[in-house]
Amino acid sequence: MTNSTDETVDLLTGLLAQLYPDPPPDILTLADVKRRYRLTGLGPLAVSAIQQAQRINRAAGKFENTGLCEFHIGLIYLHWHDFQGAASQFKAARQQWSFVDKTAAMSLAHLAEGLAEHLRYAHETALEQYGKAERLNGRIRFNPSSSDQGVFWQQLTDVLEQARTASRAALWEPAPTFPVGQIESDDGKTAVNDEIPDGETAVPPPILSSHERTERTNQSPTPLPDHTNNNNEYIWYRIRVQKPDRLFPRIQKGYILVHRQTAQHNFEKGELMVIQSNDPNASIVLEPFLPTEQAFPRIILARAEFEGHFIRDNQRVQFSSDLKQIPVTHEDLFGYVVGLWLEAEDFGILT
Repeated sequence: MTNSTDETVDLLTGLLAQLYPDPPPDILTLADVKRRYRLTGLGPLAVSAIQQAQRINRAAGKFENTGLCEFHIGLIYLHWHDFQGAASQFKAARQQWSFVDKTAAMSLAHLAEGLAEHLRYAHETALEQYGKAERLNGRIRFNPSSSDQGVFWQQLTDVLEQARTASRAALWEPAPTFPVGQIESDDGKTAVNDEIPDGETAVPPPILSSHERTERTNQSPTPLPDHTNNNNEYIWYRIRVQKPDRLFPRIQKGYILVHRQTAQHNFEKGELMVIQSNDPNASIVLEPFLPTEQAFPRIILARAEFEGHFIRDNQRVQFSSDLKQIPVTHEDLFGYVVGLWLEAEDFGILT
């Protein structure tokens, strides 16, 4: 089983084509993005097209097509090395397909999510997804989704076995570590990431909110040499203030650590959270520390205006003191803030 991103994309594209050889015209594919946006790649134009495809398919209300749309977006993200975004898209595709009991497609989505997690070096999570895919495999032939179910089933079975072997072997290998500000590309060359601003090498201990304190080992590069993270549920972001705002008066320059798993989280009113939005009025935009953790659309900082679990849509948040509370859906929720590292004199916990 290869670790190459391009080969993984090709593999998944081929398996998907067996189930859905002729996607409807409202589905945006990786080939479409490559053809239409040859110069800009996954830039604002492509992101806008992705969002439009999602809106059209969701409005149509056909779960199977919506799932196919989300899976193709996952392939787009995977091609541009947004492994976290790809895994989320494959999960979204599987959820849509589950509503219409598309067993073969659901199994493929589990495999795809596992491969995306493998590329993120989250091998335990990858193995979990492979196991779920295998459990669905026994049902595939009784719920066909393609004209040649036997060929698809055999190929999926073979790929699952290879993927499981690769992830198990990788569990015993150390994850790659790079100096702060550097990443390694697929060709093995070292590429320089955005430089950390002057004065941020000696940073006080992290500001962790009272609900979350985690143990971390030196496995993943982070913006702070003394604070590392080996849990794929956490993502580092650099703070970029678009405009001074009294809603976030003490958040200026520094880094934020975000927890992606929100299902069991009990929000407090005023708690810092991050949502996906292209609203130009946002005060603070979060830029991923690692290019491989890009997420689209862009991520902005907000304050929760509700309490408890995010169990329904249209929960209200605020991301600018100039705007009233804004309703957001569960799909907009990206995570909640568990740590702040600010380049300022006052490092007290924000409330």
